[in-house]
Amino acid sequence: MENTITGFSETMSRLRRATQRDNKEIEFWSARELYQEFGYSKWDSFLEIIEKGKENCSKIQVEPRHHFAEVRKMIEIGKGAHREQIDFVLSRTACYLIALNADAGKTQIAWAKAYFIVQTRAQEVSKPIISDADERQRLRENLKKANLELGGAAKEAGVDNFGYFHAAGIRGLYGKSMSELKAKKGISQKDDYWDRVSGLELSANEFKAQLAKKTIAEKKKNGELNGQKQAEQEHERVGKTVRETVRKETGIFLENLQPEPSLKKLLSVQKKLSKTKAAIPAATIQIPDAAIE
Repeated sequence: MENTITGFSETMSRLRRATQRDNKEIEFWSARELYQEFGYSKWDSFLEIIEKGKENCSKIQVEPRHHFAEVRKMIEIGKGAHREQIDFVLSRTACYLIALNADAGKTQIAWAKAYFIVQTRAQEVSKPIISDADERQRLRENLKKANLELGGAAKEAGVDNFGYFHAAGIRGLYGKSMSELKAKKGISQKDDYWDRVSGLELSANEFKAQLAKKTIAEKKKNGELNGQKQAEQEHERVGKTVRETVRKETGIFLENLQPEPSLKKLLSVQKKLSKTKAAIPAATIQIPDAAIE
């Protein structure tokens, strides 16, 4: 697999399968074909991530078998002998959850997040698998963690003005400064921008941070980057790369997205409800076992 988002997208398209039901195309992937593309050399290790994804479904009252359909098939092992092999038919949502639970240190997971998170947010916005506030909160925490790790890599590379450094990444991703971005979206300059953005924006920014952390660390190690200015340039370059990825996959420029209701206020209201989470209807599409044969 080519180590770029384009290469990952091409791989996912090649491995993608589809079946028809009620005049609708249902897409899915085979876990056995997918796990090495996610950077796992052992099936058992990937199986642990699948189980975590299934647990996430159960926690949010979504039936796991609608997205992780277990199938068993006989495979030839030589000299006419066969043995049973377990596989999973994975929906796009299942791949989304696997990317969230997988080892973030693997380069392939960065590509997986960019591909499946952006695609899932764009295509399943009308039927989210978890409450919007809860999802935004989780993605907000992921972004905080990713930015802290990016800050560590930037410090090692010689960055001492982190305001300028992070501004460069924003400029690359949005084509605007944070001040201009807030003005365009009607967000008060004194308000926290990340409190008012969608899961798609949070995901894109997390991916930018993860990718920039990796490229800055690698270029510093190879003697290709050193100091504030070069780190800023690399962060801006990565921001532009992610910007183009989002545009190519969704047709969206992030700065054109409308602001979301305050996450802080939504969580406050949600906390006061008698039930912490509203029941989420199970998916109406279940991938048939025969689809993988």
